[in-house]
Amino acid sequence: MNGQCLDIVHQFQYLGSTVSDNHFLDIELNKRIGKASTTLAKLRIRVWENKHITISTKVNVYMDSSLLCGNEAWTTYCHQERRLNTFHICSLRRILGIPWKDKVTNNIVLARAGISSMLTLVHQGVLHRIGHVHRIENRRFPKDILHGEFRTSKKKIGPFTSAMSMCATATRMHVILTQLAGSPKLNFATSGDKR
Repeated sequence: MNGQCLDIVHQFQYLGSTVSDNHFLDIELNKRIGKASTTLAKLRIRVWENKHITISTKVNVYMDSSLLCGNEAWTTYCHQERRLNTFHICSLRRILGIPWKDKVTNNIVLARAGISSMLTLVHQGVLHRIGHVHRIENRRFPKDILHGEFRTSKKKIGPFTSAMSMCATATRMHVILTQLAGSPKLNFATSGDKR
């Protein structure tokens, strides 16, 4: 490019996210969890152990960490979702001051924090992105990709044959999450919401 030879790399940083040549999310999750752990450790004395700061403020500070940045584009597998949820629950226990020996269930920890599970938060981000793309005007590239189908493949690749079937699955997931949660915490973002 412009007379210079480009190096072939297996991963690189782009807009704060790690892009790898195998398209797996593991490298990105390792970096995200590492950054969030560092941030949580730095705030331990000043925020988490401060008795004058309310739990809702502490949870808001935790949610503003870099853990979920860019999660709208994530395609997670079960083992990745378990890793994220384990980190999420451990962090919330540390923030709320709940030791493991108290034998408090994860659902009670989430209820005390007033927050959803990590799986729900990741799916909310994906639904937010799909809803945004679905609302943009027709004939725009992102919408064409969302409603397009794969022509060159004769065999079904992965769980979806088209982005539209993924959108239908996301819509069903939205209905299920809304029914299961039944709480105002699960308000799916509209176009005017602050990110």
